[in-house]
Amino acid sequence: MIIQKSTVASIQDEPNTAELNYFCNADFIDQTIALPNSPLAGYTPTLQTVIYAVKNILFPHLARHRIPDLLNLLTTVEFYRKNALAQAEYAIAWQEYYENDPDVVLLTPKEELAFRTMKQHDLAYREMYIRSISWSCALDIYNIWTADPPALTDFWIHFNEYFPFLNEDCDQHSPLLFQSELNDSEVDTFKRIGQESCRMVQETYAWAISHREDGQRISGLFQTARFRRRFPAPVEYEALVNLIIYYIYKVESAVTAVHNAFKPNRPTFPPQEVAF
Repeated sequence: MIIQKSTVASIQDEPNTAELNYFCNADFIDQTIALPNSPLAGYTPTLQTVIYAVKNILFPHLARHRIPDLLNLLTTVEFYRKNALAQAEYAIAWQEYYENDPDVVLLTPKEELAFRTMKQHDLAYREMYIRSISWSCALDIYNIWTADPPALTDFWIHFNEYFPFLNEDCDQHSPLLFQSELNDSEVDTFKRIGQESCRMVQETYAWAISHREDGQRISGLFQTARFRRRFPAPVEYEALVNLIIYYIYKVESAVTAVHNAFKPNRPTFPPQEVAF
């Protein structure tokens, strides 16, 4: 299945992360976060820092060797989204409980609408995350398999990390964060993607064997135009980037909405429990 870039709407209002605050400053990252003995080593990075790292992998061209890092970064973004959603659901519950109490500071209509929209779109945002992860895995497997020179060791390492449930001989726990929080339906999605990757390997190898000339390397044949026409990448790079940028923009907007609603200088309900 070829995923066309038209399946993802172009992003007109993507976040302006080019002017990120101090904590996304490149010098700050190099001089503080990246140090071996960084004082921030035991802390979860800020969402802005994670988004900065994601964009460094995606632009100006996809850093293919950083796909596993991209997956872990996207899972961290999803952690922030789920945390913001939990705070929003908590606030809505208290909003409804105290709505007739004049002595309690409630959400503004704008904040309440933002929180309810966040809750309403939970499944859609989760689907964006799973699609971003699974498309990245599929594209990475394709790129490694068709690389020249061949990278078979990397291929098997990545395949077993992405789809450990498809290899009965793989007894190592995947180090990727997303593997630990998939539900049954999502595991089925990754099984399907993994099986499609297996078919791609089998079909491309069989095609190369039948079409190569004397002395021609299979990995060299994979670089030809006729091969790319016959076996295009399973995901268009532009479609993947648009999806990821749209997803992280939505998460950043949700986290910002929750953060602004629960600023320290604003009374909340109950203040000792609602903290962000």
